[in-house]
Amino acid sequence: MMLQSLLHYSEQNNVDDDGDFPPLLRSVIRPASHCPLFDLKIEEEHTWPCANLLNGNARYRVQYQNGAHLVMSDNRLLVVCNSEHFYCPPWNTPIRDACVQQQGADGNSILAVGLADGLYLALLQRNPQLQVTDDVFLTMKQSVEKIVFLRDGEMALCYGNAQVEIYRINTENLQKVSLVSINRNHTLNFFQAVASLWDTRRYRDSAYDSGNGRMFVLSDIDLTVWAYKSTDAFAAVCSVRIQGNVVAVLPSSQLHRYAMLVFNDGGRQPVIVEETFAKRSDETRTVIRLGAVRPLPEDVLLDTVELACQDAEGNKILYDSRKCTLVMLTVASPIYEDIFDVVEVVSLLRLSTTAVGVACVSELQDLSASFIVYGKGGILCRIGVRSLGYMFYGLLQKQGLTNVIRASLHRLGPKRGIEALVGAAFAGASKEVLSPLLQEFMQPSFCENEMRVAPGVNGIISLVNREITLAECLWNAPFSWHLIPDLERIALQLWAWHEKLEALLRPYGWLDCPKQLNLSWNGFVATSHDHFTIRTALNTQAMLLETLLKGLRDAGVLCWLYSLLLRGKPGIDTMRQNRLKPIVWGDDPSTTIASLCMETLLTADGFVMSQLEARKNVLPIRARHAISIHLCISGNQPDAALAYACDNVRSLRHEQVFGYVAEKLEGTFPERMPHLRLLLCWLRYNRGAIVELLEMLERYRISESSEQLKLRLGVVLQAVTEYPALQHAVVRWMVNYPLEDDRVMGFAELLEEHSVVIDEPQTLTALFFVSWANRNRRPALAARGFCDIARGRRRLALPSRILCIKLALEFGPTASEQLVYFVLLLQEELAEAIEAAWRADAAQSDSWREGKVEADVDELRHSYLDERRLFQLAGEYKEQGGAKVQLDLLKVHPETPEKVTVEVLHELLEFLIRKGMSATEAARNVVREYYDGYAAGLPLLPFVALLAQHGVSAEEIATLLQSSGVPTYAVVEFFFHFLDERSEGLTFKKGSLVTTLVAMVAQLSGESRDICAAYLLERIQNLLEDEQKAMAATITTNKILQESDIMQLQRAESLLKRPRTVSPP
Repeated sequence: MMLQSLLHYSEQNNVDDDGDFPPLLRSVIRPASHCPLFDLKIEEEHTWPCANLLNGNARYRVQYQNGAHLVMSDNRLLVVCNSEHFYCPPWNTPIRDACVQQQGADGNSILAVGLADGLYLALLQRNPQLQVTDDVFLTMKQSVEKIVFLRDGEMALCYGNAQVEIYRINTENLQKVSLVSINRNHTLNFFQAVASLWDTRRYRDSAYDSGNGRMFVLSDIDLTVWAYKSTDAFAAVCSVRIQGNVVAVLPSSQLHRYAMLVFNDGGRQPVIVEETFAKRSDETRTVIRLGAVRPLPEDVLLDTVELACQDAEGNKILYDSRKCTLVMLTVASPIYEDIFDVVEVVSLLRLSTTAVGVACVSELQDLSASFIVYGKGGILCRIGVRSLGYMFYGLLQKQGLTNVIRASLHRLGPKRGIEALVGAAFAGASKEVLSPLLQEFMQPSFCENEMRVAPGVNGIISLVNREITLAECLWNAPFSWHLIPDLERIALQLWAWHEKLEALLRPYGWLDCPKQLNLSWNGFVATSHDHFTIRTALNTQAMLLETLLKGLRDAGVLCWLYSLLLRGKPGIDTMRQNRLKPIVWGDDPSTTIASLCMETLLTADGFVMSQLEARKNVLPIRARHAISIHLCISGNQPDAALAYACDNVRSLRHEQVFGYVAEKLEGTFPERMPHLRLLLCWLRYNRGAIVELLEMLERYRISESSEQLKLRLGVVLQAVTEYPALQHAVVRWMVNYPLEDDRVMGFAELLEEHSVVIDEPQTLTALFFVSWANRNRRPALAARGFCDIARGRRRLALPSRILCIKLALEFGPTASEQLVYFVLLLQEELAEAIEAAWRADAAQSDSWREGKVEADVDELRHSYLDERRLFQLAGEYKEQGGAKVQLDLLKVHPETPEKVTVEVLHELLEFLIRKGMSATEAARNVVREYYDGYAAGLPLLPFVALLAQHGVSAEEIATLLQSSGVPTYAVVEFFFHFLDERSEGLTFKKGSLVTTLVAMVAQLSGESRDICAAYLLERIQNLLEDEQKAMAATITTNKILQESDIMQLQRAESLLKRPRTVSPP
């Protein structure tokens, strides 16, 4: 409520309290030599460097702008800045105006010179010496009478016909300069541009109010206001016809919303520009209202006023060229003359030579403004306007703390009395002298439960609002390079006001507010549920005063930070989006200050960093933390940064800057894992940080590699000895992750490394961790644990089961563990076969089949199947390759019935042929893979039958079987079945069969050869005898041999009867 009252007051008092127009005041005329209000310093020896180069008989004019004196003499220009000066070459036409504007952080400047026939624009480089790096000349149809830099990169030219045009200044790396017209791109100015061709007006003067962005252009017939419209075009928004001989226009100031017309006789007419709503429309229109003319006193007779100037306070200097007389005007209370009401003091100063210019200057080192009066040869004099406080200080020095002084203060009234006291403090009066004088103005009034602040407090409120209003004008100003020193100056001024007010109020307890009261405020009247006493009334008033002083300090800090931000990041206009007063009198200005500080730190400018470090004590704690961290970062000091953050972790959390600091350190020194370490430090003070730490670990698990996560967890586990609850939480977080996660192995290694014991594992992951830890201490128990996981009934991905059984097999594998491994590999094989086949045929499958396949694959992928179930499931997918899995299962069982094996072999061979293999290739592959390892003995009949069906001869079949790993003796024995007709459904020609057998028998050695040869010879002879008997009986049967068979049998018989020369052992 109090802050709202202060904000409301500041919004309602953005300008002076004089109403629409300043009041007509009583005038007092005093000669300059006898008027203590004006501090006059005559410059006896100041001359321009190389003044002899100027045209001595020409018309002189001198201007001051942005720290530079611009001396114009007809067609010559001298630029004097500090101890440097620069002469421009003479032009062909007279100079109408000159303007200089800083461009860039290195002190380079833009020099613009308006001439009768155009505009000269130059880029000035200051280092190593003042010189022109590039320039350009633009010819104009009208003379360029006035040049105004509106905002960074934009310049307004006011022509001889009182028209205005806007140009954009382009500088290429501060090496090239060019000018582009902006107005021509806006249709809003089209009619104005056309009308200007026939415009008969003549330019007289102009003034620019940077705070409101308005330009006042005075011609011989009217006053026109130019401003930015909603279209962002700079255009004429309103005008008013003038009466009389008006020679100059002074802009509205930071404290007064009215401009001022100056007549040739010294009369002044206020001008108010207002925004009003148009009839029957929501659009606003701008109007001008003229006030009554304020003439000079009758005793002051002037008729040729040519020069006029004013400062932000409204103090004015006029110059009459015919009488060589300066007229100084100020609104004050000349208390040294016992005048305590507000009057207009007019002071005259007769000059000994002609003045050619007057200017108002303010330097960063001097918080007050002063006037400079220029002569042809140099500066004639400097004039300062003394404040009410300075005059009061003068009386104190002369008379001491007497009743007369007290009476004078009383007659000024509370508001102006407080102004006098504070001003005296600025002038040098000691707080011991001034503080007792506050007593009369600082007593609050109260009745029952209502309290009204003291009149003097109202005066302090007005003074504070005045200073913050000045600051807000700069805060809202468009960027220009001179805005930076202006913001620095106003910041120093605000801090000085804070310092002086605190020095005045603190000693006598006006700021003591030990008890916070529950109050409601209406303006500056406080209401309480309880009746006020003198103690609670003073306490309440002190709360308000403390808030006022804090507002001054905060406003100074904001302006200072903004100036630093502009140094590091020129042209940024973030601050203009938020007005200063709502921030200062808002609920939490420290947040805005901290945010602005952090934004300023991002510029990483060395000068900015040094300034922040030097004055960080004026900043909120969170901003100080940010500065300290950035200093460590800029100095590449990771240890110091982390140590600072850990030592101040409680404050970082309390100031809500923990995340900011952690982010900055993490981005700069990620290898130190600062965010994680800061959270571990925070655990000392808040056990709830465990939840935050686990959330962080989860983010790391998702975003980082296993090795990075392992390093971070290592840091956490190193700290568990100090925080037992942390170990429990982290271990619980680990064991609740699915065993399928590829980071679980790293978790297990960490737990083993840090000797973390899990007593009762409740999850598969926990059992895995326990088994892993037992590998070295109790390997048998570890193997049993891994095997239990691999064949367990809980849902677990197949790769994890295989991993576990592999680990189990490392410790002296048992038959049961080998079988588990074997079955899991078969599950994987079958699942892959089904998925491959399903993908190839997915378009033709129905939804039921699809669901069945998905369920079966899921079972294979996430369960351990016993052999019976796996054999059954493989049988359902014979067409997809399930027969091979079945055969793999059968091969390890010696009791497998041959009939079952034959059926599975048949399905497998058919599957391979469907997949594109030839019968020969399919048979060879299967025999090679299974013959030797098939526990029940691999039957050859399915292979021979398949090959025979595909037209393969007996000899080729025998050769294939032999080359595939079947022993010759086994092939011979198998082929004897065909010779003896013991194989149903499959026959070979006797001749070719016997020939094949003879060839194979010849390959045998030793007794087996003799036995087989004898048996074969006997069978051949029997076949030949049977054939002879059949022929003798002239019986034709199916057993009758072909002639070719008989010949092959006879040849085989002779070969077998032939004795061997060497009999193999």
